[in-house]
Amino acid sequence: MSAGWTAGAVRARAIARRRAGEATARRCATSDDTSEALRMLAGTTYGRRLHPGLSLEAAEHAIEMTLLWNLRVLAGWQPRAGARLLRIVVCGYEAADIVARMRELGGGEAGTPYELGALATAWPSVRRAATAAEVRRALAASPWGDPGAEDPATIAFFLQLSGALRLAALGPEAARWAAGDAAVAVAREVYLAGRRIDDAAARVAAKLLGSAPAKPQSWESYLQHLPHDARWALEGVSSPDELWRAEAACRLRKEADSRELLRRGGLGPGPVLAAAMLLCVDAWRVCAALEAAARSERAAEVFDAVA
Repeated sequence: MSAGWTAGAVRARAIARRRAGEATARRCATSDDTSEALRMLAGTTYGRRLHPGLSLEAAEHAIEMTLLWNLRVLAGWQPRAGARLLRIVVCGYEAADIVARMRELGGGEAGTPYELGALATAWPSVRRAATAAEVRRALAASPWGDPGAEDPATIAFFLQLSGALRLAALGPEAARWAAGDAAVAVAREVYLAGRRIDDAAARVAAKLLGSAPAKPQSWESYLQHLPHDARWALEGVSSPDELWRAEAACRLRKEADSRELLRRGGLGPGPVLAAAMLLCVDAWRVCAALEAAARSERAAEVFDAVA
């Protein structure tokens, strides 16, 4: 094991301790309002970017920016392969930036992009793109691949699957996570949104799920034909309306597997992947808690059910 991986793994274990934790998130979820929940987060890793006057949307963005900052710091301690690993872990945020840029080019409002720094891949080229065609060319020349179209919805779905495929290359645990993510993404696209899967996305989906799941069929048939490594994500989901449960299950599986990876000890990419995923799940849970605090007691019950 190289000295770079050794230092990177040690740093990963240290940075994983920056999580706010389940207990803190639960207290936030049951607080009276968002301002009170934000005050509860003042002493956590997220506190530096938060203050009680923030809107829910701004607070969630600040939490995600804190996550990305911590992962950028972690990347600075990694060998080149470790930095590549972390680019894959955060690729969903780059995908969000890319889709937002597509909407901006179509006349929509420009959002506040996530600051990825050295963890970006295609974003610097996409940000400079003046047309949808230029965005597509930038993606085709990057690890994302050619989305096969230029409309935001098609590109957004392709990026979900492409990100899952990139994640699958990081090890056996990551491959199971990726298969579950892909199964949920296809289910949402076909059975909830009612959209046809284009050829480019279907080719990526086939690498993760086989060819059958991407073809229109009944919900029950879809579940039956999923490969074993993906079916777990949809266990107990009786209809497409309950896909929010599957999305939560995917995150919680990543958290449980990552805790086990850290528990095993050792050095190398395993602890780095585990620490990064634990931080991602923590940020998701805290955002879910803020939404619960902002909405109602019923929302807090939903938080308990999924987070």
